[in-house]
Amino acid sequence: MGRWYYSFEVGIWNLFLALNRATALLYPTKYERYWSHKKLLLYVFLILAYPFIVDSFSFFDSCRFRVYGFRCRQFRLTDQWYAAALTSVTAIVSILITIFALWKARKRGSMASSKIEKRLTIQTLSASFLLIAFSMCELLAVLYYDEEGENNDLYYFF
Repeated sequence: MGRWYYSFEVGIWNLFLALNRATALLYPTKYERYWSHKKLLLYVFLILAYPFIVDSFSFFDSCRFRVYGFRCRQFRLTDQWYAAALTSVTAIVSILITIFALWKARKRGSMASSKIEKRLTIQTLSASFLLIAFSMCELLAVLYYDEEGENNDLYYFF
């Protein structure tokens, strides 16, 4: 169950990190208002609820809680593919948001941000690119899954 939750959770955390960085770059004077303690609690609730929202249909499948059962192989493969694809999409959206924020801030001439701001933006971009790479490896593991079970080292690694 934890692996299922994590496979959906990491992408949305990265997306909110990108939103946070973009807000700091684009709206530095309104940043505190958008990321106040009360709103932060709402954001954390949305982040924690996200896997249940996007994958709630899988709870009606009997294989959800017996993922490694012999008859649940196809469910496991489909679910892993879905999680990897969704994580890739959220990472791509994170990259686009960050690039847009950098472009807009540079266009407005407000790129005189601190070193910390620049480092955090680079961290967000790096995390997004690495998340896409990881998701692509998961997709490849599903695509090249051997039904005979002889060469599934890549699948079980992810």
